Amino acid sequence: MSPTERRAVWRLGASQCLYWGLLYYGFAVLQLPWQRASGGSQAQVAGAYSLGLLVMALAAPAVGRRIDRGRAAAVFHAGTGFALAGLVLGLAAQHLPLLYLAWGLLGLAMACLLYEPAFGLVIRHFRQSEDRLRALATVTVLGGLASTLCLPLLAYALACLGWRGTLMAMAVLVALASLMMSRAVLPTLARTGVPAPTGTGPAQAQVQTTGARAGAGFAAVLATFVTGTVAAMAMTTLLVPLLVARGMSPESAALALSSLGVMQLPGRVWLMRGRHRPSMRTLVVWPVALQAIGLGLVSFSPGAVASAIGVAVFGLGAGILTLSRPWLLQALYGRDSVGYWNGRLARWQGLARAATPLTAAGVAGMLGQAETLALLALALALSLSLAYRLASIADAGN
Repeated sequence: MSPTERRAVWRLGASQCLYWGLLYYGFAVLQLPWQRASGGSQAQVAGAYSLGLLVMALAAPAVGRRIDRGRAAAVFHAGTGFALAGLVLGLAAQHLPLLYLAWGLLGLAMACLLYEPAFGLVIRHFRQSEDRLRALATVTVLGGLASTLCLPLLAYALACLGWRGTLMAMAVLVALASLMMSRAVLPTLARTGVPAPTGTGPAQAQVQTTGARAGAGFAAVLATFVTGTVAAMAMTTLLVPLLVARGMSPESAALALSSLGVMQLPGRVWLMRGRHRPSMRTLVVWPVALQAIGLGLVSFSPGAVASAIGVAVFGLGAGILTLSRPWLLQALYGRDSVGYWNGRLARWQGLARAATPLTAAGVAGMLGQAETLALLALALALSLSLAYRLASIADAGN
């Protein structure tokens, strides 16, 4: 990786931190002001955010196809336009229909600006697999800091500027992040590092063979990664009430939940700084196992310390699994179609992300919070065989 490429990757990661923090996590800060301004219920305002997540999920495959065709710059520019339009329209949140329209636009923006197009950009540019993995890890490390850095800043802005001033400040920051993308990232990374393979030579034949073998296994890809997404969302939804019911204070329970995000970073930092490429089994099988173990500890351990350890173990696995997704897909389907397959997977993960909080709360109301998490730990354990199969196919093709 050249110094110019390294700088471009770090700036891409910085932009991901801003995009995630402003567009994805910003709703948590603005929900109550929007609720007061519109006079709507909590469910009505949250429904606008759910609409944004749904639009993001449905748009993901189309965005991936455009990345595969080398149109990354157009995708990011369109995402900037959608984001600015959505944030400006959010100023009219006193009208619920306009708030829903704003989040529809922000959903399109998230589809064009968040991890999936960024992953596609990196995978298509870097020819050396070690450079590719380090670049992906760098982007996810910086993106993983989004909630830690941006939520306190947005809360401070809300106190100082009000919700409309905060929205305008968010629009300015999105514009600055996009300017950095246009000037310092896309000119370097939007250039494909190696021409798309043509003909039927040995390298192309290997890609076609691996893709053909993997194509029938996309259901296994879906089952493995969507189960991980459902488990993470259920953990986020149910952990605090579960720990409070076990005698932990709400503040301590919230602190335990916050470690879920922090513990996603160590594995990514290890991959970012590593000099040797780990096996696909290390990147896919072990993260699923860690998530299953962590969720099992939370489910079956009545003590607060054991539960906190379980959250940390789960977060460690979840952090690596996020990074392993684009890495596995490019190994299964080839670099030149990874955007499409990543988009297809992101669509189902997005749908799961939108549906899980309500579903998990409903199931927990019938079975109990610990029992619901235990069932998901079992589902993760069962998916280990699928993860092992996928890793074996990917390793055989490389």
